[in-house]
Amino acid sequence: ADYDNAIIQYQQALNIAQNFFDPNHPTISDILGQISICYSYLNDHEKANHYMADYLKIISHNNTYLHTEETYEYMGLIYFNQKDYPNALLYYQKTLPIRLKNLGVFNNITAASYINIGECYNMLNNYPEALQHYQLALQSLNLPVSDTNFYALPTLKNYTHAYFLLET
Repeated sequence: ADYDNAIIQYQQALNIAQNFFDPNHPTISDILGQISICYSYLNDHEKANHYMADYLKIISHNNTYLHTEETYEYMGLIYFNQKDYPNALLYYQKTLPIRLKNLGVFNNITAASYINIGECYNMLNNYPEALQHYQLALQSLNLPVSDTNFYALPTLKNYTHAYFLLET
């Protein structure tokens, strides 16, 4: 991915948004969050944290359930990219119950949460927990999988999202 170019595009979008919206508008916070993530992928943690701090300031004025979920997801991603897997896991685990409540078990976004948690456990060398969360991701994608045998592969029929299936 071309994160440098994405940052340029997001900066242009931010300039336009700042001319049209109140400084605490959710559109501005969303753009700041995306810029933070791009810098995180570029391993520029200082800039990632700077933009995340600006994002957090705005959403503290607009505290909604959706933004809480997005914030936890962004923070998890930033910590993951910084290789701080315990903190990434903490934030991803905060995201999951919100998604379960709002989206339900059988949803590709819920599956993404299970994948993120599984990745953290994988990086922490806790393979049984990683496998369990990957299995839960497969279940969220509507695949018939065992609750006890994490090594058994399901039949690949009627799944809900191909990308998340491949990632899992």
